[in-house]
Amino acid sequence: MITRAAFFADKRDFEEQLSVHIKSDIFLEPNYNITPGEYLPTLVNVDSESDLHPKKIRWGTVGNKNDETTSFEKEKVWDLIKSKKSKPCLILLSGFYVWKKDRENEHPFFVRMLNNPIMAVAGYIVGEDEYCCMVVTDSNPLIHPMSDKMPIVLNNVAMLDWLQLKGNPTKFLKEYKDPLLLTDFSVLRVSKKVNDPKNNDAKLIQPIPK
Repeated sequence: MITRAAFFADKRDFEEQLSVHIKSDIFLEPNYNITPGEYLPTLVNVDSESDLHPKKIRWGTVGNKNDETTSFEKEKVWDLIKSKKSKPCLILLSGFYVWKKDRENEHPFFVRMLNNPIMAVAGYIVGEDEYCCMVVTDSNPLIHPMSDKMPIVLNNVAMLDWLQLKGNPTKFLKEYKDPLLLTDFSVLRVSKKVNDPKNNDAKLIQPIPK
C-alpha cells in the first residue's frame, strides 16, 4: 500500500511534460510529505477529450485509520467502485515513499522518475464527497525489495486513454504494457524524519548513505 507521497512540480513541468497550463499557484504548492486525508493534485477530463482540468482531491477515505483506502489493486478495482459514483483521473506525483516490508521503523525510500518531473498515476475519484485512490500493481524488480506494490504510472498516450475510459477498466489494465524501464526510476534511501507527518521540507527527499 502506498501511504505517503510528495509533489513539488512547477508550471514549466506541467507545460513541458503534460501540455497543461496551470493558473493557480495553490495547485502548485509543494508538499514533501503528503499523507492520506490531505489533497493530491489530479487531472480530470471535462467537456472534451483534450480538455484536462487540474483539481485537488482528498486522498483516500476518511475514518478509522485502519480502514483507510488509499489505493485499489488493479485486479480488484472494478469490484470496489462499480456500485459507486466514480470517474478515472490522473494523480500527479513527484514521487512516493515506501518502507521495506511496510515497517515504518525501517528506513523509508523515495521513488521518483529520472527523466520526468511528474508521475501521472492511474487513479479514480470516488463517491459523492470525492476522494481519490491510486491504482496499484505488482512492483517492478527495482522497487520490489522495498514494496510489493507500486502505482501504475502512465505514459502520455495512455494518460488520455485512461481518462476517456467508461465503465469497467479491467480490459485496459490487463492489456496495458508498461513502457517504462527500470532505468526510468530512481529509488533513494531517505531520512526517517518522513515518518513524522509534521516534517515537510525538501530535505526529506535527499538521499542518505545506505
